[in-house]
Amino acid sequence: MKYISTKTDKFDNEIAYYEVLNDDFNETMKAAKDDVKKPYFKGDKNYIIKIKTRYLEENQRTSLVVDIDMKFYTFDLYSGYYVTKFK
Repeated sequence: MKYISTKTDKFDNEIAYYEVLNDDFNETMKAAKDDVKKPYFKGDKNYIIKIKTRYLEENQRTSLVVDIDMKFYTFDLYSGYYVTKFK
């Protein structure tokens, strides 16, 4: 993944944005349902994943190579993909 920027959201969370450069992961993201919550969105070329910086170690904030597992969950009114493993 390639670091893009860090911004603060409306809930005062610092969010880091990364472009996904792995073609296999991009294909997996493309296959996900459109009408559910996802921690990523389609950028100009590739998908962009957003991660709260409190889950990142200092050296991962601008240079990120990680393993990410996502699963589909339904919680009451919300359903979507959630990161279940991040290392």
